[in-house]
Amino acid sequence: MSLQNVYFKSTYRTSENNLLSEFYLPCLSSSIMYDRAVGYFNSSILYYLGNGLYSFIKNNGKMRLICGVELSPKDIEKINSGYNQKDIIGESIKRQVDIFLEKIDLANVQNLCWLIKNDKLDIKIALRRFDCSESQCNLRNVNTIYHEKFGIFTDNKNNRVVFAGSLNESLNGWIYNFESFDVFWSWQSEYIERIEDRVIYFENLWNNTTSGISVYDFPTAMKDKLLNAAPFKPLDQLYQTKFSFEEEKGYKIIPRDYQVKAVENWKDNDYKGLFEMATGTGKTITAILCAEEFIKDKSPAFIIIVCPYQHLVDQWKGELKKFNYRALCCYQNKNIWENLFYKDIVDLNIGLSNYKFVITTSSTASMKSFQQALLRVRDNVSILLIGDEAHNLGASCRKSILKKSFVGRIGLSATPSRWHDEFGTDLLYNYFDKVVFTYDLKEAIDKGNLTPYEYYPILIELNNEEFGCYEKLSIKIAKMIASGVSEDDEVLTTLLMKRANIVNNAENKIEEFLKLVKEDQDLSFTLVYTSPGQIDQIQSILAGEGIFYQRFTAKENNKERKQILKLFEDGDVEILVAMRCLDEGVDIPATKKAFILASSTNPKEFIQRRGRVLRKYPGKEKAIIYDFIAIPPLGKYVSGFTRSVVKRELVRFKEFADLALNKYQARSVVFDLANYYNLLDEV
Repeated sequence: MSLQNVYFKSTYRTSENNLLSEFYLPCLSSSIMYDRAVGYFNSSILYYLGNGLYSFIKNNGKMRLICGVELSPKDIEKINSGYNQKDIIGESIKRQVDIFLEKIDLANVQNLCWLIKNDKLDIKIALRRFDCSESQCNLRNVNTIYHEKFGIFTDNKNNRVVFAGSLNESLNGWIYNFESFDVFWSWQSEYIERIEDRVIYFENLWNNTTSGISVYDFPTAMKDKLLNAAPFKPLDQLYQTKFSFEEEKGYKIIPRDYQVKAVENWKDNDYKGLFEMATGTGKTITAILCAEEFIKDKSPAFIIIVCPYQHLVDQWKGELKKFNYRALCCYQNKNIWENLFYKDIVDLNIGLSNYKFVITTSSTASMKSFQQALLRVRDNVSILLIGDEAHNLGASCRKSILKKSFVGRIGLSATPSRWHDEFGTDLLYNYFDKVVFTYDLKEAIDKGNLTPYEYYPILIELNNEEFGCYEKLSIKIAKMIASGVSEDDEVLTTLLMKRANIVNNAENKIEEFLKLVKEDQDLSFTLVYTSPGQIDQIQSILAGEGIFYQRFTAKENNKERKQILKLFEDGDVEILVAMRCLDEGVDIPATKKAFILASSTNPKEFIQRRGRVLRKYPGKEKAIIYDFIAIPPLGKYVSGFTRSVVKRELVRFKEFADLALNKYQARSVVFDLANYYNLLDEV
């Protein structure tokens, strides 16, 4: 590729530009020669060069590097005492090389050694020279560092790009420091003289004919040390090697018939659509199959996967690996991923890659820095957005993610409609166009793609105090609604939450849970969903019964969550005690039981919770769900308030009971209750 195909600005500054991805990488990948004169060089820069350096090597490119060396006060004293300057430099470089080789386990260190060994990189050392007697100047009193900083890129058509400015050849220089430099290119006539001057400057330096500068070859002994440390081939920061899943793991991913149909429907709808698929039926794999088709038809393709939580990002990365795809994960501190994100964009823009996968959280995808980076994607690159648990993207704070420029769109959700949010639901359906494929729970169970389950409703009476509070709150809520208060009103929301907490924290749930735990002889692979108000009591019960458990809440960081899920998957932990964090996307197929002590009336939440225990797993013939249903104290007068408690809870009951193996047994448990409150239609 010619340097003339790269877009250049006359000045680059850290505040306005990504120096690495907008300038350095495109130039390097388009060149056959890179000459650099610089005060300081550090091999850390190699880690970030990736495909740009790979293309440079494929072009049979070569670097010539002239860098300064900073002498210690003792070195300067020796020179002043008559020691040979070249010998002193050799001693200084020896110290630095020894320190450098202490980090030989790092890929960028080994790759630098490989470049030298294979004649891709030649290094010379520059030192300020003073042609004066000791009576005229003393090195103790002057700065002896060579500090000039410029570079020259040359392509196979002898086009040249010169840059000169403040930055060193290091990770700090190109990425972290605040730097600026000016750029000149040879096909701009007014720049020709400046470029020729810089070429002459460099050649004079290289040949040691520049006044006031001594330039030395890299000491042979030190070069030999580096050659001996060179690997047989560069490590994967230089080459984009592809992980062979089939060779390593010995099996292939075979899509199910309905997944193939989903992909066909999506393509027929112009690469847009919502997949309304039951939890556990392989939405992730279906989306990856779509991405493969998108890459075939629309490359260069940028696949952006947005998840609600960090642990889902990691799960997606693992699933993509099964298909031999690598992905960049963008979350947490942007300093970790931002430059790699820009690098992926540049690779696509200049044709170094046919596709890139990026996985991020909805929070990160909404960030200004992420949004600005996407503006760098050129029009020739097709973007596919995959929204995992897509119902979350209907929130007003996530609208910026849903860009019209994304030609491919996939929304994944068992429940794409947003509860009590008509505007957000319309937003999703308008953006993703429509539901192009549906695979509901009944069909998945009937066809053997999900595990059948038994459902046991456990009726829990509110005590008189709890129900009294429930009634008082209900009266206040009813008055506010009757007065026309908006559903988003802060006071109303607080009252609704307080009322819901009464049901979720019903005291009698604890006694009933203890009873069930004592009776159950096998609690391995069990989830317990509880409320913040009761989680400590639940843990005390489990500890008292000698049951190995772990809590899985918002307080555990991503690393801790991975460790907890691994312990659970391996059977070292019998029970996970959770508060909402296991609602969406967590893949723990061995789970076979769930105790639902607390749940909202939001269908999305309790449907997701049921889905956690229905995934297929070897030896798992059925799953069991215990659902704690709060009811008014028996014998209470049938008022609108008492009836509302029962009606709210029976919504979840009906959803769970309809598809259960023991649905008639489950209905018999609540029949008398529903009849008493004239709610038989609800069951």
